[in-house]
Amino acid sequence: AQHPRIKAEAGRIKLEYLQFLELEVFTRFGARLEATMEATIEHGKILREILKQDRLSPKPIESQLAWLIAFNDGLLDNVDALQLTTLLGILETRTSMSALTLNSPREQWQAAINDWLNKNQKSES
Repeated sequence: AQHPRIKAEAGRIKLEYLQFLELEVFTRFGARLEATMEATIEHGKILREILKQDRLSPKPIESQLAWLIAFNDGLLDNVDALQLTTLLGILETRTSMSALTLNSPREQWQAAINDWLNKNQKSES
C-alpha cells in the first residue's frame, strides 16, 4: 500500500534501524565500540527521534518523503534532538508550500531539501 518512492527510501532505513538496535543492546554490556559503530549508533538515535510522532497526528506523505531523503543522504547527521524537531518542522512546512509531489524526480527533492536546510542554517547564523 506504499507509494514506490516511499518504499524505496524506507527500505534503506529498515536495515539501518535493525543494525542500530543490535548495537545498542551490545553497548549495554559496556563493550568498547569502533568509530564506525559509534556513528551507526548516533545515526540510529536520530532515526528513532524522527520516527516519534504525536498520537493521532499523521504527517503528510510528502513531508515523510522529505525527511526520508534527508536522513538517507546524511543531511540530518550531527544534529541534536532540539535542532532535529525544528528541521523536521521546516521540511513539513516547505513541502506543503512546494510543487513537489511523490512522483517528482529524487534529484529535484534533493535540491529542494538542501536549499531549505541551507536557508535555515544561514538564518541561524
